[in-house]
Amino acid sequence: MIFNRLYSVFEYLFCPVFIGINIDKIESIYINQDLWGRIFGYGTIVITGSGGTKEYFHNISNPLEFRNRVQEILTER
Repeated sequence: MIFNRLYSVFEYLFCPVFIGINIDKIESIYINQDLWGRIFGYGTIVITGSGGTKEYFHNISNPLEFRNRVQEILTER
């Protein structure tokens, strides 16, 4: 599910930390999949925001579908 912000969750021992990127501030989406990721359908998504800020989303299921959905939302705006 994609909202107005994409969130990256980092779980520490006692408290999670949330980092968000405004959908409007996304400049590019890069997908990194190795052989096993292609076979089993997972990968890492790197989202570059305005100003060069990069957020990494590791072990995302169907990363191509995720990227396509984000691009659809961006073109609708």
